[in-house]
Formats: sequence, C-alpha cells, structure tokens
Amino acid sequence: MIDIRRVLFPTDLSDISRRAFGHALTLARFYQAEIELAYVVEPVGPAPAVTAAHPPFAVLDPEARGRLESELAELSRPARELANRVRGCNPWPGATAESPRGRIFIWRATALDEPFTAEPAEIVRAASGALAIATGAGLLLPREVQPENRRIMAWNAFLAGARMGPGARLGTPGQHA
Repeated sequence: MIDIRRVLFPTDLSDISRRAFGHALTLARFYQAEIELAYVVEPVGPAPAVTAAHPPFAVLDPEARGRLESELAELSRPARELANRVRGCNPWPGATAESPRGRIFIWRATALDEPFTAEPAEIVRAASGALAIATGAGLLLPREVQPENRRIMAWNAFLAGARMGPGARLGTPGQHA
C-alpha cells in the first residue's frame, strides 16, 4: 500500500479550489496524512519581513485572508477535523477565532473525544481538567495560540491573561464573541 504522509493542496481560494479541498481532506484522512496548503500570489513589491510576531499568514491580501479564515474557523465543525486543519496548515495558523480581546490564531491543537454538554465555541473543562473549546463533535484543545499582533503563547497563558474560563464563548472572525 502507498504510504502518503503529506498532501500538498495548492489553492487560489476560488470556489473550485474550495471544492477540491474537500477531496484533499478526504485523501489526507484516509492516509492519516498532513495537509500542506500552498497559496501563492505574484509579488507587487519588495517582500515584507516575516517574524514570529507577524506570521506569513499576515502577508495574504485582505480579501484572500478573509476567505481563508472563514473556511478555517468554523467551530461548529468536528474537533478532529479542526485539529487536522490546524496541524495540516502549519506554518500558517489552521484556525482562527474571535475572543473578547480580539482575534486569535490557533497554531497547534488536539481533538479530544469526550462527552460534553455545551454549544460550539464555548469553553468547557475537559475530563483531564484542561480547558477546551466545544465544537460540533468533540472538544478542541488548543496547545498554542497567537493573539493578533502578539507572540505565540500557550493556550493556558492566553486564557489566564484574557481572564477566560468555563462558560466563556469564542466567535468566528468578524463576529463579536
């Protein structure tokens, strides 16, 4: 049997590409592979400097970035799908959410298959004691997040600084939490 570890998904963020992403995701799930997303634009000037505080994701044009964020940030999707997107889209954040303190990028996350009673996007305490995000199916436990225009940090450090606990809600970009 073929051993596929990575699926490269080039996209121009068009409707056709979005439909093709479903096929790439199915292939990646079947082989338990990572998805690497490639979005290329023609340069319009000197390339901006990229630092840890300003990831490559930030250099997308605003319209393309908005379409990608809306595609990646649906907390009503199953936790495992979101965790795979986060992992597969690295070195770009695989999901974003809106917190009371602004947008956060989710860089690393794990899906937890635990029973819970909460609406998608609500922060709940998992059986392990960790604070996770309820999704359409399962819990998403972010490991590393990045508040907009800040450095990447541990999820627990973000929650402590944002003063968010069980019952707090996250939203999708463009929507106030």
